[in-house]
Amino acid sequence: AAAASNGNIIFAPFSADGVGLFERLSDFHFCVPTCNPGYVLKGVTSCTNRMLTEALCVWPIADRAELKAAVDACLDAVPSGEKCCSSDPRCWYDETAMRRCGALGCSDMPDWDVSQVMDAQSLFAGRSSFFQDITGWTFSDDAITTG
Repeated sequence: AAAASNGNIIFAPFSADGVGLFERLSDFHFCVPTCNPGYVLKGVTSCTNRMLTEALCVWPIADRAELKAAVDACLDAVPSGEKCCSSDPRCWYDETAMRRCGALGCSDMPDWDVSQVMDAQSLFAGRSSFFQDITGWTFSDDAITTG
C-alpha cells in the first residue's frame, strides 16, 4: 500500500530486514530511504527498480547492558548465533517486548550497530558454541573490548 504525501509516495518496507525501513520515491526518479524514529540507516542507500538495496535501518545499541541482553537473548535461543534474531517468527511484531531481540527486530548480530557501546568486555564468556563474524562491529577507540 502506498500513500501520497507532498508529492512523494511512501511505500511499505521492501528490504529483507526492513525493521523500520521505508523507501520514499520522489518524482519517481530516485529513492531516499528513511527510518522510523530511533533507528539509523546503515549501508549503501541505492534504489533499483523501486527496491531499496543494501541498506538497513538498525537500532543503535546504547550501552553494555543493552548489548549483553541482546547477546544473551540470541545465544540462549541459538547457541551459534546463526540468524538468532531473523529466525524468530515474532521479529516483525510491532511490540518490541514480543521479539527475541527486542528493538533489534530481525537484524542479526553481524548487522548490529554497537558504535555507542563503551564496554564490551566478556560479552561471550562461557559461550563456546558462538560462531558469528562480528568483525564489522565498530567500537569507539576508547571502548573496552577485551575478554
